Amino acid sequence: MPAVAAAQPQEAVRQDAAFQEGVELVSYVEVRRNIHLSADFAGFAMKPHTRWRLDLAGLLLCILFLGVYGWNSFKVIDAMDGIPFTSLPLEQPALYWSLPASALLMALALVVRVHAHFGQRPV
Repeated sequence: MPAVAAAQPQEAVRQDAAFQEGVELVSYVEVRRNIHLSADFAGFAMKPHTRWRLDLAGLLLCILFLGVYGWNSFKVIDAMDGIPFTSLPLEQPALYWSLPASALLMALALVVRVHAHFGQRPV
């Protein structure tokens, strides 16, 4: 019985990792196509230049978050070192490399948006 109980957390980790990979891929596509969920807490009654600055600050904060997220995902990869899959000839870190890769892709997509944002700067 203890062997079965020990195997269940690994299965939960695998399912969580597969879900995380799916979320990361969808998040990248949403950021790339500019269809991700975003909140506008400031409202519409403001000067265009102020709105432009707030939008820029939001984009830069997203890039900062992705940098922290991507950097800390290496800790997850290190924690999974040495844990093999039961059905694949790979170890767990192979699955978790999607975390920093997707963070990098999303950050690059946001950098492109920041570049385009400077082209829309109000006069």
